[in-house]
Amino acid sequence: MTDPENAIRKALDFVLIPVLLAATTTIIGFISFVFGAYLSMIQDFGIYTALGTFFACLFSIFLVPALLAVFKSGKNQDLQHAQKARSSTLNLRFLTPLKNLIIKHPKYILFTWFILILISIGGIFSIERSVDIQDYFKKGNPTREAEGIMMEKFGGTKPIFVLFKGNMQNPQVLQSMVETAEYMKQSPDINATQSVADLIMQLNNAVTGEEGLPDDQMMIEQLWFLLDGNDAMMRFVSEDLQEGVIISKFKSPDNGSKKVFAQYMKTYIEEHSTEDCQIEITGMPFVDITMDQSLINSQISSIIIV
Repeated sequence: MTDPENAIRKALDFVLIPVLLAATTTIIGFISFVFGAYLSMIQDFGIYTALGTFFACLFSIFLVPALLAVFKSGKNQDLQHAQKARSSTLNLRFLTPLKNLIIKHPKYILFTWFILILISIGGIFSIERSVDIQDYFKKGNPTREAEGIMMEKFGGTKPIFVLFKGNMQNPQVLQSMVETAEYMKQSPDINATQSVADLIMQLNNAVTGEEGLPDDQMMIEQLWFLLDGNDAMMRFVSEDLQEGVIISKFKSPDNGSKKVFAQYMKTYIEEHSTEDCQIEITGMPFVDITMDQSLINSQISSIIIV
């Protein structure tokens, strides 16, 4: 075919349907992020990438052929390019034999792909997932090394906050904080905890020589007066003294350990949270668990939608 415009039309006849199908499946794949992603940034990424793919498809169908028609080269040069394409090593040694294999042995091809799909499905259960930030860096990277030191020497870098809603000067509320802290430290991934109850116990020991918390709220209020104005108090209690937190750090980067600890604390909170002292828990391990589950849901929904 020596006419460039006819050649462009003929080429479009061959590639139009594959290009449309490829663009459509790609767009649907990115649009699935909108329905399955937990993070809004991933949803935005899906929307704008789908739009980019759509415009790229339009350019491929309308702009590229137009440019080829405008900047067409001579007939002889086109014929030379066509002859080179026909006699290329890739075409002769790979593409043509592959085409013949597929056409002559379709049953073997389908059977091979069926086996590969079964192997892939089995391999899904061997995939290890992790949302730990240190895995973003290679071994030996200073950031990863620093993270390892923080976990080994300082109890980790992932903060945990246990929120208590109640009168922070009530002995029962403070005692609940002490018991919760002791329960948390039974986990191998919790080394230490901090709360206003610890400050009150230390101050009580310094003033009265007695261990533990005072049973009398009046005594707690007097000790509280000595702590009033201390900057550390703002970390542990709200200004109206109706909310307080236990601050801790989670050591293990393992996703399984995070899930075990989450269930461990969930059971305790459900059993010990009362109307006068409501207990809630949050922190990076729980964010990581949520992101991990969101990743699974997103992948499943994306595959189903596509």
